[in-house]
Amino acid sequence: MTIALVAAVGAALLHVLPTVATSESDRGAEQLLSSTDTLARSVRVVSPLDPDALSKAPAIRERLERLFPSGAVDVASSGRASTLGGTSAGSPGVVLETRPDLAGITVVDGSWTTSEARNASGGAVPEVAVNVDAARTLGVAVGDDLVATAPGRRLTFRVAATWRASDPAAPRWSGDTLAGSGTDSGASGPVLIGPGDLAALPVSTTWTWTITATPGALAHRAAVTAALGSVGQVVHAGGVPKTQQVTTDGGLASTLDELSSAAAAARLLISIALALVAALVLLFTAQLGSLLVLSRATETALLRARGAQATQFLALSVVETLVVVLPSALIATVLSDIVLRLVRPGDPAGTATSLLTAAVVTVGTVVVLAGATWRSIRPAARTGSRRSVVTTAVLAAAAVLAAGLSLWRLASVGEPLVSTGGPDTVDPLAALSPLLAVVAGSLLGALLLAPLASSAARLGARRRGLQPALAAREVSRRHGVFAGPVFAVAVVVAATGFVSALTPTWLRVDDLAGRVEVGPSARLVSDGDSAVFVDGFPLTSTAAGSARGVRAATTVLSDTAQSGQSTISVIGVASDRVVPVLGNESDSAVLARTLAPARLPGLALPAGSRSIRFQERVGSSASPGEVTTLLWVSDDQGAVAQLSTTAPSGATSLATGNTSILSATLPDTNGPWRILAAVSRLSIDQADASGIGQTDSAQVSLSQLTATSRADADRSVPLDERYSAPESTAGVVHAIGVRSPEVVPATVTPQFAASLGVGIGDRVDLTLASTDQAVPARIAGIVEHVPGSGSDLAVAVDLRMLVASAVEAGEGVPNPNEVWVDAADSPVLAADLARSSAVSSSITTRSSASLVPVVRPAISAFWVAVLAAAVLAVLAVGAAGVSLLLARARESGALRSLGVGEPRRPGAAPANWVAWSCWESSRVSSSAS
Repeated sequence: MTIALVAAVGAALLHVLPTVATSESDRGAEQLLSSTDTLARSVRVVSPLDPDALSKAPAIRERLERLFPSGAVDVASSGRASTLGGTSAGSPGVVLETRPDLAGITVVDGSWTTSEARNASGGAVPEVAVNVDAARTLGVAVGDDLVATAPGRRLTFRVAATWRASDPAAPRWSGDTLAGSGTDSGASGPVLIGPGDLAALPVSTTWTWTITATPGALAHRAAVTAALGSVGQVVHAGGVPKTQQVTTDGGLASTLDELSSAAAAARLLISIALALVAALVLLFTAQLGSLLVLSRATETALLRARGAQATQFLALSVVETLVVVLPSALIATVLSDIVLRLVRPGDPAGTATSLLTAAVVTVGTVVVLAGATWRSIRPAARTGSRRSVVTTAVLAAAAVLAAGLSLWRLASVGEPLVSTGGPDTVDPLAALSPLLAVVAGSLLGALLLAPLASSAARLGARRRGLQPALAAREVSRRHGVFAGPVFAVAVVVAATGFVSALTPTWLRVDDLAGRVEVGPSARLVSDGDSAVFVDGFPLTSTAAGSARGVRAATTVLSDTAQSGQSTISVIGVASDRVVPVLGNESDSAVLARTLAPARLPGLALPAGSRSIRFQERVGSSASPGEVTTLLWVSDDQGAVAQLSTTAPSGATSLATGNTSILSATLPDTNGPWRILAAVSRLSIDQADASGIGQTDSAQVSLSQLTATSRADADRSVPLDERYSAPESTAGVVHAIGVRSPEVVPATVTPQFAASLGVGIGDRVDLTLASTDQAVPARIAGIVEHVPGSGSDLAVAVDLRMLVASAVEAGEGVPNPNEVWVDAADSPVLAADLARSSAVSSSITTRSSASLVPVVRPAISAFWVAVLAAAVLAVLAVGAAGVSLLLARARESGALRSLGVGEPRRPGAAPANWVAWSCWESSRVSSSAS
């Protein structure tokens, strides 16, 4: 009955534990896939289409859907016309597009049906649906006419509806900021229009198919990855001429590989936990088998005397075990499967798995009990202690060899639970190294049990009294009885130590990986220009900082640089914004301290300044000419802009020998702006040039600076700058206010310092990839990791110092391309940030980069396995104790004649168990740790 109960419980546990843990791990992978950023879980296919080829777009979409396994991806398509101009020079452009379906679109006002129903209007004014935020910018409402311009034409559209994207961060929008905020670098939209009306526009059209992975893509990873390589051919086969380029971008393939690798690692952990439970179940069954053999010793001897053969005993044991164990295991697994279906209806059916589990448990139990029966009826069983030592020695040697190979493999690959041969491959030999080391150590301890007990017996014989010598001799004589339970206890203690250390370690590693790869709670990555241009749209944190749930935000530059032969990850961030955005971690504190500048470069403007005006006086030059002046400004976080200046007449240049008031409008930001430099360029009319081959110049004087706030309040700022503007195409850069230092303070990682052989105080030149210009830097500190860099070779600089240095160098100035925010984790955080962005961007959240949902079920399964193994180990010790009492029953008379009384004998066996179990457990646990 006991054996049947053990088989039933073991079969149920071995069936339920992996089913639940694997299902939860797969759900975690699906959750991460659904929450990762747009470009990481999709692929965008873009192709130009002639107006007469727009009808082929739906057929291409159907071809793409058939290319992938059913239910693995979702394909959305849209066509977009080139940006139309506004009705005046300062009015925003208009972006028109068509969408075959309205999924993800909520109509705010008016009426708008599917785009297929809105073809060419037959001479009437085409109807459109305008993004609600774009409608406010354009100043139109339902029923109004929207006017735009194309080359040589004036176009009029009737606003039939306004709409809003339900989730502007969804992949179907491909990171398009227009869907969220209605504006992108000065253009407004999207303005939805019927496909027929789109084809009639006198501008070029681009069609986009967005392939987004569904949770089912993980089950078809290989097929999806293979299909992604054929999307270009499918688009061409659908009617796009091969002369037209088809571009694809997106990280879906790599995302599927990463999640598949993480799921495979979790399954390996679950398998190790199952191996632990299975080993303890078999060990306990073996102890029960020994107890069964001892209880039948008299009957066995009588049957042997009557001529029974060993094979008969073996056959009887097999049949008896099958009759008892197989029904128990089947009933347990089937019942557990029924319960799982009722409690977790979404999990995959496991009937075949339950039957397989029952069969494995039955076979294992049959083998173990048959082995115990075979050992008891063989003549060699009389030398059981010696045979037990030899068997343990063989097992220990094999375990040591396997553990050695596993540890060697671990040292070769570096990490046990990582992909080494592909996205779904985890190196099993390296991953099993902790378990094999524990098993090898436990078997070596069990092997040493006999010689140590013999030595203790000899030492005890020299002392007065029989109790110590008898206890040690008992362990030495019955090595097989003691070794199994001690091995079980040692394995459980070591496994507990392993999982206790693993649980906080993987959490720290996951947090560190998220901190290095992502950095803040969320980061908004712009796909704008890499360098700053005149009157561009600087990326500031103003809008993101006001999004729901955001506690802090800052502008960041994420770039790469060449230093020697090494490619370095460069992070530029204002030093006083590091801790608010990244938290008060050790690396954040180091960055904030080592990057802090003594003084910020430039001339500070009053907080809240919206525009500035100043007086410019241009001296005479040898030949008549005009001076154009641009201003470089930066806010308190490092966002940078190059502003054109205009006179009251609207002129952007000032003739030599004249004086005028010039003005410039500052971009919108929360923090105060600083004027870094003025760039003045003298242009000479060559028809009036006085000399040939001579370079002319003019003196420029800037003064009477006034800043105007949002409340139209004027404040004067001291300004008195004089410099010479030579005749050139680039102009001369004149720093205003505090100049930036010659070298920029930088904090680097130890790997960066080691690769270049530099240390604190040394100078390095970083050639930025965005501008291809060298930035001189001096190492001010070393930090273990640079958050958000995603690399061991990384350097961090103060963004304000970096842009000021680049401005004064007069060469390309890198354009900050990210906004980092610290915010409470929320499922709508990405959507809120998308609605706040005024430039096309993708959004990555820290939570979407964490593998906790995938790995946590495996760790929980390991804890359950350790708990179950501990219970089985205790039961194994109890079974071995009963076996020992039965084996010693015949010795009671001899012990009585030697003077060992009844009250003392019952304490001998517990003393043995406590002493040897504690020694083995502590030794193996410490070695495993």
